[in-house]
Amino acid sequence: MDISMREQLENTKQKYRLKTPPFNEKHEEFTNYLLNGNDVLGVFAADFGIPWCYIVPGLVSQKPFPFTTVIISPSPAALIDHSATVSSMGLPSFNISSSNPQLSSYTLEAFYTTVNVPKYLFVSTEKLATKKWKSAIFKSSQEIHLVVVLDAHCVSPGSENHKEEFREIGEIRNLTKAPFCAIAEVCDKKVQIDIEKYLSFETGYKIVRNTPPRSSVYLHFEEGKLRLEKFDWLVYYIANSTSSQPKVLVFTNTVNECYRIFQHLNTSLRKLNVRGRKVEMFHTFTGQQTKSFIIANFNQKVTPLRCLVATSTLGSDAHLLNVGLIIHWGFPNSVSQYWQVLGHCERKENIRGFAIMYTTPSQLVDVQLQRDVCHRKAILALLQLNNEDVHAFANRQSCEARNCSKCQCDLCKCCSFCRKLCICPGQVQLLTILGDNSAYDV
Repeated sequence: MDISMREQLENTKQKYRLKTPPFNEKHEEFTNYLLNGNDVLGVFAADFGIPWCYIVPGLVSQKPFPFTTVIISPSPAALIDHSATVSSMGLPSFNISSSNPQLSSYTLEAFYTTVNVPKYLFVSTEKLATKKWKSAIFKSSQEIHLVVVLDAHCVSPGSENHKEEFREIGEIRNLTKAPFCAIAEVCDKKVQIDIEKYLSFETGYKIVRNTPPRSSVYLHFEEGKLRLEKFDWLVYYIANSTSSQPKVLVFTNTVNECYRIFQHLNTSLRKLNVRGRKVEMFHTFTGQQTKSFIIANFNQKVTPLRCLVATSTLGSDAHLLNVGLIIHWGFPNSVSQYWQVLGHCERKENIRGFAIMYTTPSQLVDVQLQRDVCHRKAILALLQLNNEDVHAFANRQSCEARNCSKCQCDLCKCCSFCRKLCICPGQVQLLTILGDNSAYDV
């Protein structure tokens, strides 16, 4: 962003008394591409400050008002959060989704007549697919200068949260000349191709990427048959953990597996005479009211609930607190889906996350994951988009002291593959989980 644009942003913030977070170099790069009329694919972590990506262009654009940005998402809950963020900054926002009880075409028209300030229109893919709302939204298409697609990875048929309505977004290209930007938390090459196809991205579109290396999460891979006995250590952890200790997420690929593990853990806990509801289940067929109750209970500071067994329906959008361990029972449908949910482990400061993958060799072959290298490097290599260099890691070395009681060098903190490369006598074959005082053989 050049000096004049920086000044314009500051002037606009002061003029409208906006309370806004810092604006970093990646935000600047993203904004410049959009203001130049380019379609943009942004790959950012959830804590990157995604609202800035679509808020700033309206604030600094040289185009005359009215300037309306349309933000599309398959998740009504996400639209509520984003709309609230925009409103908290003192900017006009309107939410077209099932979560808005005041929704009507008349209130939308009133929104369009708002005074000359940047406006932000949020719409669910469900509503966008209807002729009524599509017509109402783009009736004043000359006001629309930017179209934003959140959770863009859901456009891919392989996504757990894929919705057919997403494919209709490409059709609105005929209704507006505004540039499009797609934002995804993670994105592999297959998802990138689907975004190009279904969102009708223009040739020569730009990519701005900040895929998190998840460096604060230890990766443990264990190949073999998937037997429930592998959870015996987890039963004892759940039984003995307190409210102050990090919680556990267990992800499965099917509802049947979710139920089997849920039953196994609860039955095993009853045999140990453990009281209280320590484990809950979350999947596609769980009612919305029950889902909300489970998440609220899980996030309480004092709660007996220590473990949530879920399918990938839970995703990364649900804001879960104090998660320290994520277990996958079988590799998910894609590497991007796996990497995305690990973000739950990075939402609590001063907690080192642990991710355990129980998988079969054939599942790793299916996702084309290289098995004889650092797990982190192998995963990030698959998440690279076209014309991008593989993430460059700093040179990691084994322990120099070589007399540790429990080695915590860079190799030991990375993954189960790198851990084996450490030559310190203090390097043990136990995965230290959720604190220095708890070690379980996994």
